[in-house]
Amino acid sequence: NTDDGGCNYASTSTTDVIACDSYIWNDSTYTQSGSYSFNEGVSNNNSMNFSGVNQINCGYNMALQQSLSLCIWFNTQDFNNQRIISNSDNCGHNRYFLMIDDAANQSKHLKFNINYEGNAIGGEIGYDFPVSDGNWHFLVGTWDGNVMKLYLDGNLVDTLAGVNDPITYSSSTPFTYIGDGGTGCITPFNGNIDEASIWDFALSHVEVLKYMSCPPTGNEAGLVGYWNFEEGSGN
Repeated sequence: NTDDGGCNYASTSTTDVIACDSYIWNDSTYTQSGSYSFNEGVSNNNSMNFSGVNQINCGYNMALQQSLSLCIWFNTQDFNNQRIISNSDNCGHNRYFLMIDDAANQSKHLKFNINYEGNAIGGEIGYDFPVSDGNWHFLVGTWDGNVMKLYLDGNLVDTLAGVNDPITYSSSTPFTYIGDGGTGCITPFNGNIDEASIWDFALSHVEVLKYMSCPPTGNEAGLVGYWNFEEGSGN
């Protein structure tokens, strides 16, 4: 099978054999002419469980200063504040984050933040939809150096233009986290997370739909971090 770039991979292949000698195909030896088929299912069933106390340190700032995309699948039934992906200097200064909000102060159950601390320097957008329903949701935030966009399950749900200032990082705590915002944040994620990816450019709507249906391979240009949680077990 050939990858045409469309992210469609066949799990069944067929070949015709017309030969007098033996023929090896898919680790089997065939000695007679005929038509043979091979079918192998593709499995992608694992995810990471976050119990409300654990988080993943993804490392340094990844040079995300002028543009970015944050993508993640999540499943939770917790309605409390939960940071899903965050670089916020241990909640001391927001650089960027995706989070679930309890909507106590604002009618937004989802938030995407770039450089926003309650002032006009950065921006924050959101969506009033109760996503803590025990179902899987695909959440994406993109920023191209001007326009922020928030997607839920492939649908554009909010946008904001005029977010132009580059992201600057603290030299002491420039880390990105999955499942919380670092030491000092009391916003742990409680549920399951899968297929987390961080990009250094703003994905288009077409690309958002593509990666919702088919996860990255890990070799894409602009992909600076990818966690597919397919190991099955580990610490």
